[in-house]
Amino acid sequence: MDATDNNDNGVAETAAAETQQSVGQLLQAARLVRGLSIEDVARHLRLSVRQVTALEEDDYAKLSGGTFLRGFVRNYAKLAQLDAAPLLLLLQQVLPPAHQVIAPRTEGIPFPSDQRSVGRSLIIAGVVVMALLFLIYEIYQGNETVPQPAAQVATEAEAETGQTAEQAESGSELMPATPASDADPVQAVQEVAVAQQGNSNLSTPQRQQVAAVVAAPDLVNKGEGVLRFGFAQESWVEVNDGTGRMIFSQLNPAGSEQVIRGKMPLSVVIGNAANVKLVYNNKPVNLAPHTNTNGGVARLSLE
Repeated sequence: MDATDNNDNGVAETAAAETQQSVGQLLQAARLVRGLSIEDVARHLRLSVRQVTALEEDDYAKLSGGTFLRGFVRNYAKLAQLDAAPLLLLLQQVLPPAHQVIAPRTEGIPFPSDQRSVGRSLIIAGVVVMALLFLIYEIYQGNETVPQPAAQVATEAEAETGQTAEQAESGSELMPATPASDADPVQAVQEVAVAQQGNSNLSTPQRQQVAAVVAAPDLVNKGEGVLRFGFAQESWVEVNDGTGRMIFSQLNPAGSEQVIRGKMPLSVVIGNAANVKLVYNNKPVNLAPHTNTNGGVARLSLE
């Protein structure tokens, strides 16, 4: 009877220990069973070694919260051949509620802790205001039409006809005429840019909004890169400039736009890349070759 009781107690203690394991411990154990290193996991998931280590150590402060954290856990579980549902349920239990607001601790700090965050917020706000003003200006300029007098149009048509006749008489080779189109040229450029980015699954308002981001030009200074983002769905973006300094990092809501300037080359990480449009120095960037198949995260360097 004593031996049986001891065995039952050992099994119960083992089961209790297994149930108390965290998400990171379960993922680490599965990785070790399959003989994978942290570098192997980082390479397969298109993550950094620091992110994989933080995930196994349950250090969620170093990772993006919410949707991206759940995506990391889901992809890791798939790679380690684990059922992701129990891990996601356990993750939800340990994460703080989304609406919880944690006030920063200022006691005992010899300098103001919010100066850097306030400065960054002011910079972001200034960039957003400039982008909105520039977009309004472009829309206003695009809607302005200058009517030409009928006599001037007739004169130009006659001059064109006369010039064509002279070229025909002199035997010179004529350039092929461009067929007339009722479509707006700007709209045509927008539709081509959207089609190149593989945006067939977006609704018409989202296509028009993202196309406006692609069509709007930027003034590019020497040695500086300008990034224009259009977000059809919620996406997290991080940008580092040529000096390695992080100049932008935040979660962007659906339907929003962002304009970031920085010293080249610019290193960019984009979450949910299939629903993000990027224009670099007035040229659309195809994110598909830079996007991993597991988490939809694009990583690229722009020079």
